[in-house]
Amino acid sequence: MAEDLILKLFRRPESLKPEKLEPEDIEYLEAFLSSAEKLVGAHDAIAQSIGELALGWAALDTAVDELFEPLLECSEGQVACILVENIGTRCEMVKKLLHAEGLPPKWVTWVEALLNRSSRELAALRNRYIHDSWRITAEQSFRNDKRAKLGKSQSRQKRKLSFKTEHETSVKDIKRLTERVFTVSSALGVAAKGLRTWRVEGKRPRVLKQWLPAGKPGARMLNYQADTKALEKPLVPLQYEFDS
Repeated sequence: MAEDLILKLFRRPESLKPEKLEPEDIEYLEAFLSSAEKLVGAHDAIAQSIGELALGWAALDTAVDELFEPLLECSEGQVACILVENIGTRCEMVKKLLHAEGLPPKWVTWVEALLNRSSRELAALRNRYIHDSWRITAEQSFRNDKRAKLGKSQSRQKRKLSFKTEHETSVKDIKRLTERVFTVSSALGVAAKGLRTWRVEGKRPRVLKQWLPAGKPGARMLNYQADTKALEKPLVPLQYEFDS
């Protein structure tokens, strides 16, 4: 009976009037609609979080590209002509160029740490969050990693094939990754500014103390200050947190 009511509700909602329903039917419909609302809300929250991650990653991807112009002393168009899509390859190219220029070792080490975070720590997680399929309920959400892997739970056991492995992943997990991406992206922007100043004014770039933690694995910049009169200026980090 309740299932028939649901079908009627979606086909001809005007035919279902409260006075024509039994109390238990009204109770069932209210519970159903409440559950549906929670499920839609959970889907929307995951979708919005993944969208924010994608936007943040696009900014980080651009920040890596912006290092090439001052290093090679060429135009943005020339950089676009020579770059490959794979971010790991681009990060390795930048690291080699940094060493070719005789830049300050401590500063180079800091930028290398940012590039390593980009191509290793962050890229791998970003790919899974974007490309894995999702199973979402009103209470929990799971990523389904479709990749086939060979492994064994104990050293003496035979290797076994695993695929479609589920990983519980919450909106909070996605937001934390987005914060890590934003932290590295912002720090790379500071590095690019240092390179441009070096090329124009001859001042060798140096590691700014407040940006040093951004190169550490798992670092997320929680609080920061921005120049409201000049939003193009780099942020000033105030607090970091580190994910394990």
